[in-house]
Amino acid sequence: MFKFGSRSLKNLEGVHPELVEICHLALKRSTTDFGISCGVRSLETQKKLKAEGRSMTLNSMHIPQKDGYSWAVDLLGYDSDGQVSWEFPIYFNIMTSVINSAHELGYGIRWGGCWHLSNCVLAYPEMTCEEMMDDYITQRKKAGRKYFLDLPHIEKSRS
Repeated sequence: MFKFGSRSLKNLEGVHPELVEICHLALKRSTTDFGISCGVRSLETQKKLKAEGRSMTLNSMHIPQKDGYSWAVDLLGYDSDGQVSWEFPIYFNIMTSVINSAHELGYGIRWGGCWHLSNCVLAYPEMTCEEMMDDYITQRKKAGRKYFLDLPHIEKSRS
């Protein structure tokens, strides 16, 4: 069983309690270790990320919302050697645990691998994380639009 380190716990400070609960349960159940790389983000940081092409919006859910909480977290997956990994299968595995945990807790989440779904919990288990991502890419391409994948990102669903 994995545990969050002090950096991850600090990055969860100021994050909506539902997301914090989801992340803790998901880590307990996950077969892949992960941490929290970002929770609360300032508008200044968001502007920088957008300028760098690492975000598509200034209206980020990382910026504290009306209730005072960040409604988003970015996860950081680790491979079997404990090294940070950006490989898709690692994030599919982590997100499966996250989505299962959100479902069990009765919370909705939106995932950066399938932006077209306002609540990916409703699509699971009929679709795997990889299928959700592929569906998003296909829909964007059919519409002649670019797609933006942010596999480490989850946010509290608005619906």
